[in-house]
Amino acid sequence: MPKDVTPVEAGGGDIVYAGSINGTGALEVEVTATAEDNSLARIVNIVEAEQSRKGNAQRLADRISQPLVPGIMILAAAIAIAGSLLGEPTTWIQRAVVVLVAASPCALAISVPVTVFAAIGAASRIGALVKGGAARSRSAASGPSPWTRPAP
Repeated sequence: MPKDVTPVEAGGGDIVYAGSINGTGALEVEVTATAEDNSLARIVNIVEAEQSRKGNAQRLADRISQPLVPGIMILAAAIAIAGSLLGEPTTWIQRAVVVLVAASPCALAISVPVTVFAAIGAASRIGALVKGGAARSRSAASGPSPWTRPAP
Protein backbone atom coordinates (compact mmCIF):
# COMPACT_ATOMS: atom_id res chain seq x y z
CA MET A 1 0.00 0.00 0.00
CA PRO A 2 1.37 3.38 -0.84
CA LYS A 3 2.24 5.34 2.29
CA ASP A 4 2.01 8.73 0.60
CA VAL A 5 -1.44 10.20 1.19
CA THR A 6 -0.82 13.62 -0.28
CA PRO A 7 -2.51 14.41 -3.61
CA VAL A 8 -0.29 13.66 -6.60
CA GLU A 9 -0.77 14.73 -10.17
CA ALA A 10 -1.04 11.66 -12.47
CA GLY A 11 -0.45 11.63 -16.20
CA GLY A 12 -0.36 9.15 -19.06
CA GLY A 13 1.52 5.95 -18.18
CA ASP A 14 1.54 6.60 -14.42
CA ILE A 15 0.53 3.84 -12.00
CA VAL A 16 -2.81 4.49 -10.29
CA TYR A 17 -3.51 2.37 -7.20
CA ALA A 18 -6.88 0.92 -6.25
CA GLY A 19 -8.75 3.38 -4.09
CA SER A 20 -7.17 6.43 -5.70
CA ILE A 21 -9.42 9.47 -5.87
CA ASN A 22 -9.93 11.27 -9.15
CA GLY A 23 -10.26 14.94 -8.23
CA THR A 24 -11.44 16.30 -11.58
CA GLY A 25 -11.55 15.20 -15.18
CA ALA A 26 -11.79 11.88 -16.95
CA LEU A 27 -9.55 8.96 -16.14
CA GLU A 28 -8.83 5.96 -18.35
CA VAL A 29 -6.96 3.12 -16.64
CA GLU A 30 -5.75 -0.35 -17.57
CA VAL A 31 -6.23 -3.03 -14.91
CA THR A 32 -2.96 -4.93 -14.42
CA ALA A 33 -3.80 -7.03 -11.33
CA THR A 34 -6.85 -8.79 -9.88
CA ALA A 35 -8.45 -7.88 -6.57
CA GLU A 36 -6.85 -10.97 -4.97
CA ASP A 37 -3.39 -9.58 -5.73
CA ASN A 38 -3.65 -6.34 -3.76
CA SER A 39 -2.14 -5.68 -0.33
CA LEU A 40 -5.45 -5.40 1.50
CA ALA A 41 -6.58 -8.82 0.22
CA ARG A 42 -3.28 -10.35 1.39
CA ILE A 43 -3.69 -8.77 4.85
CA VAL A 44 -7.26 -10.13 5.09
CA ASN A 45 -6.06 -13.62 4.10
CA ILE A 46 -3.30 -13.54 6.73
CA VAL A 47 -5.69 -12.40 9.48
CA GLU A 48 -8.28 -15.07 8.56
CA ALA A 49 -5.64 -17.82 8.56
CA GLU A 50 -4.19 -16.76 11.90
CA GLN A 51 -7.56 -16.34 13.60
CA SER A 52 -8.34 -19.97 12.81
CA ARG A 53 -5.46 -21.01 15.06
CA LYS A 54 -6.63 -21.71 18.58
CA GLY A 55 -5.01 -20.55 21.79
CA ASN A 56 -4.40 -22.77 24.82
CA ALA A 57 -7.68 -21.78 26.51
CA GLN A 58 -9.68 -22.55 23.37
CA ARG A 59 -8.02 -25.96 22.97
CA LEU A 60 -8.68 -26.77 26.65
CA ALA A 61 -12.36 -25.81 26.33
CA ASP A 62 -12.72 -28.00 23.23
CA ARG A 63 -10.94 -30.91 24.92
CA ILE A 64 -13.19 -30.70 28.00
CA SER A 65 -16.49 -30.20 26.18
CA GLN A 66 -15.98 -32.96 23.61
CA PRO A 67 -16.46 -35.93 26.01
CA LEU A 68 -18.61 -33.95 28.46
CA VAL A 69 -21.53 -33.27 26.11
CA PRO A 70 -22.34 -36.92 25.30
CA GLY A 71 -21.84 -37.87 28.96
CA ILE A 72 -24.33 -35.25 30.14
CA MET A 73 -26.86 -36.30 27.51
CA ILE A 74 -26.55 -39.96 28.56
CA LEU A 75 -26.91 -38.99 32.25
CA ALA A 76 -30.02 -36.87 31.53
CA ALA A 77 -31.58 -39.70 29.50
CA ALA A 78 -30.82 -42.21 32.27
CA ILE A 79 -32.42 -39.94 34.89
CA ALA A 80 -35.53 -39.48 32.73
CA ILE A 81 -35.89 -43.22 31.96
CA ALA A 82 -35.08 -44.58 35.44
CA GLY A 83 -37.16 -41.93 37.19
CA SER A 84 -40.11 -42.53 34.85
CA LEU A 85 -39.98 -46.26 35.63
CA LEU A 86 -39.82 -45.66 39.40
CA GLY A 87 -42.04 -42.61 39.81
CA GLU A 88 -43.98 -39.84 38.11
CA PRO A 89 -42.64 -39.47 34.50
CA THR A 90 -43.33 -35.71 34.22
CA THR A 91 -41.36 -34.93 37.38
CA TRP A 92 -38.36 -37.03 36.33
CA ILE A 93 -38.30 -35.68 32.78
CA GLN A 94 -38.26 -32.16 34.24
CA ARG A 95 -35.39 -33.15 36.54
CA ALA A 96 -33.51 -34.63 33.57
CA VAL A 97 -33.92 -31.35 31.68
CA VAL A 98 -32.61 -29.45 34.73
CA VAL A 99 -29.52 -31.71 34.80
CA LEU A 100 -29.07 -31.23 31.06
CA VAL A 101 -29.19 -27.43 31.31
CA ALA A 102 -27.23 -27.09 34.56
CA ALA A 103 -24.39 -29.40 33.53
CA SER A 104 -24.14 -28.14 29.96
CA PRO A 105 -20.64 -27.04 28.96
CA CYS A 106 -22.07 -24.37 26.68
CA ALA A 107 -20.92 -21.58 28.96
CA LEU A 108 -17.36 -22.89 28.85
CA ALA A 109 -17.45 -23.58 25.12
CA ILE A 110 -18.87 -20.13 24.30
CA SER A 111 -17.03 -17.97 26.85
CA VAL A 112 -13.50 -18.68 25.65
CA PRO A 113 -13.94 -17.65 21.99
CA VAL A 114 -16.02 -14.64 23.00
CA THR A 115 -13.30 -13.32 25.31
CA VAL A 116 -10.60 -13.94 22.68
CA PHE A 117 -12.56 -12.08 19.99
CA ALA A 118 -13.34 -9.26 22.44
CA ALA A 119 -9.63 -8.89 23.21
CA ILE A 120 -8.76 -8.89 19.50
CA GLY A 121 -11.48 -6.28 18.87
CA ALA A 122 -10.22 -4.08 21.72
CA ALA A 123 -6.68 -4.30 20.35
CA SER A 124 -7.85 -3.35 16.87
CA ARG A 125 -9.60 -0.25 18.21
CA ILE A 126 -6.24 1.07 19.41
CA GLY A 127 -4.58 0.16 16.13
CA ALA A 128 -2.99 -3.20 16.97
CA LEU A 129 -3.43 -6.10 14.55
CA VAL A 130 -3.56 -9.39 16.50
CA LYS A 131 -3.10 -12.47 14.37
CA GLY A 132 -5.43 -14.74 16.36
CA GLY A 133 -6.26 -16.39 19.67
CA ALA A 134 -2.92 -18.19 19.91
CA ALA A 135 -0.98 -14.93 19.47
CA ARG A 136 -3.20 -13.20 22.05
CA SER A 137 -2.63 -16.01 24.57
CA ARG A 138 1.14 -15.82 24.09
CA SER A 139 1.17 -12.05 24.53
CA ALA A 140 -0.96 -12.26 27.68
CA ALA A 141 1.37 -14.89 29.16
CA SER A 142 4.43 -12.74 28.55
CA GLY A 143 3.22 -9.98 30.90
CA PRO A 144 2.69 -6.28 30.26
CA SER A 145 4.15 -4.88 27.08
CA PRO A 146 5.84 -1.49 26.64
CA TRP A 147 2.68 -0.39 24.82
CA THR A 148 0.32 -1.25 27.67
CA ARG A 149 -1.52 1.80 28.89
CA PRO A 150 -1.96 2.22 32.65
CA ALA A 151 -5.48 1.87 33.99
CA PRO A 152 -7.34 5.20 34.34
